[in-house]
Amino acid sequence: MTVSDTKERLLDSAEAAFAEQGFAGASLRAITRRARANLAAVHYHFGSKEALFGAVFERRFAAINRERLRRLDALEREAGEVPIALESLVRAFIEPACSVMAGDEQGARFLRLSGRMFSEPGAHWLPVRRFMEPIRERFVAAFAASLPELALEGVYWRLHFVLGAMCHALAAGPLLTLFSDGACDGEDRGRLSLI
Repeated sequence: MTVSDTKERLLDSAEAAFAEQGFAGASLRAITRRARANLAAVHYHFGSKEALFGAVFERRFAAINRERLRRLDALEREAGEVPIALESLVRAFIEPACSVMAGDEQGARFLRLSGRMFSEPGAHWLPVRRFMEPIRERFVAAFAASLPELALEGVYWRLHFVLGAMCHALAAGPLLTLFSDGACDGEDRGRLSLI
């Protein structure tokens, strides 16, 4: 068993525990027991429970954010000096999350964790903010350029609602199936890119 195996098991165990019990309810002892590791391993690899929480999000959002930035770079090159079309910006922001979180057990577990994170604010959010900064800066600037009639505050509010709608659509698929009386398959996250 390698050091990287232990680290991955800790991340998997923490993701599951935080998704099931929330940040406050998930104990490091339960996480390490589930990972077949000891408390010292958490401190060695992450330093603290808060840092472990941040690492769980960073692991998933690293791929999402790379793809978001890749798409935004391509849109900026294509647009040149002209503001990017709003729909293209929204797609560049939403579609990478849909593709990474759709379809598998890890994606479903991370969706549950994300839902908990948004409903349980606290200091454990601080590590998560660190790796979202480049995304926030780049996308806010692009949205502001595409929506020149809005004050910056309005751009932030709209991006906040886009993020909320995306998280809801990803996490609450069964509600759409129920609400549409079966006309829509809310579990088919691939359909989100068609909207």
